[in-house]
Amino acid sequence: MTPLVAVPHMIITVMGTPCSGKSTAAIRLAKHYGLKHYSIGDLRRKAAAEKNMTLAEYNELGETEDTDSHFDDYQKRLGEIEDGFVIDGRLSSFFIPKGIHVFLDAEEDVRSQRMLTEDAEHERIGERPDNKEDAIALMRRRVESDKKRYMRHYNFDPYNPDSYKIVLDS
Repeated sequence: MTPLVAVPHMIITVMGTPCSGKSTAAIRLAKHYGLKHYSIGDLRRKAAAEKNMTLAEYNELGETEDTDSHFDDYQKRLGEIEDGFVIDGRLSSFFIPKGIHVFLDAEEDVRSQRMLTEDAEHERIGERPDNKEDAIALMRRRVESDKKRYMRHYNFDPYNPDSYKIVLDS
């Protein structure tokens, strides 16, 4: 694919269901357009590791304690002071409204297979499900945990495809 001319002020936010390919898509978009890439998920995983927690445990902690405001403020500030980047994060479209917002989804069976077979995905989520049913349950718990936190803090459902300009089946 021939890269388009880089647009220095272009901001692309990428969100999607678990194992839909958000990070992969964001990295590829950044490379294609010659833009910087940021990953809120990577930052959250690092914060979880610093507390000796998995990302799932850290997200569950966020249902009762504030584990989000630092990352929320980071995204807001990034959108205010920087142009020309791609960011993947659950709330990036919410905090960076001037971006081109992309939502990725895939069938649950496809996503569960990715979770089971991709070693990089095991590292990213900090867990390795034993089978398809466990993978699906883990993904569903993640979505419910996210919705609970974000509805409580922002009255925003990041999994509603109507909130995005582009919706893709990955």
